[in-house]
Amino acid sequence: MIIVVFVRKPWLKESPSHRHKLIEFHCGDALSLMQAREALETMRHEHAKNDCGFFAFTMVRPPLEWLVSLYDDLCHRRLRGHKDTCPQQAGDSMTPKQEMLAYPHRDGLVSYLAHGFNGWASPGPVDEGTVEEILESFGRHLDLVALTSEVPQIRRYLTKRFVAPHGVLTPQVEDALHRGELQNANKVKTIRLSDFDPDELAQLNSTIQLDWMLYEAVRATHQPVQV
Repeated sequence: MIIVVFVRKPWLKESPSHRHKLIEFHCGDALSLMQAREALETMRHEHAKNDCGFFAFTMVRPPLEWLVSLYDDLCHRRLRGHKDTCPQQAGDSMTPKQEMLAYPHRDGLVSYLAHGFNGWASPGPVDEGTVEEILESFGRHLDLVALTSEVPQIRRYLTKRFVAPHGVLTPQVEDALHRGELQNANKVKTIRLSDFDPDELAQLNSTIQLDWMLYEAVRATHQPVQV
C-alpha cells in the first residue's frame, strides 16, 4: 500500500522542474493509513493556504497478488530472516513457496493499513469494522483510489494533470517514465502467484478474507481513471 501525494507550487516561476513535490507513505517504518490521516489533512490545509495544489491517491491490488509480492519483496530481498516479519525454519531448508505457505502474513493488508508495518507481529484485532473505517478514510482523505491494473492510465493522468501544463514534459521525460515501467515489470522475482496450485491458493486466501472484503468494496464503487 502506497499513498502518493503530489504538491503543485505554481509560484515557483523560476524553476518549473521544482514545482511539484512527491511524498510517499509506504512499507518499511512508514506510517499506516490510519496514522497518516491527520498528517494528510494538515498538509492539505497548509498547502491550500499557500495556493498550492494538493493531490493524494493510492492504488489497491488483488489481495493474493499483494500478499505473494510483499512476501517476495520483504522476506527475500529486504528483511530475509527478520524474526517478526519473515520467520523461517532453522537451516533454511524450505523453498520460498514452502515458506509462504507455512508462514503467510497473519493479517494482510487490512492490518497493515490499520497498524502499519511494525505492527504486524502483534497488531491487535482487525475485523469488518476495520474494513469499514479504512473505506471511509479512503473517501475522506484521498483524492483518488485506483486499481493497480490501471497503472498506465494513472501515469498518463498524472502526467497530463501535473506535468504537461507546466512545460516540463519532454520526450526525455516520457522515455524515462516508460523505461521505469518496463524495469519494474521485468524485475526478477523469487516467488510468483503462478507458482501455487488451486489448493494452495485457497489456503492462502483463507488468511486474507478481510483483504478481499476491502478490495471488492473498492471495486464495487470504482470509477475508471479518465485520461
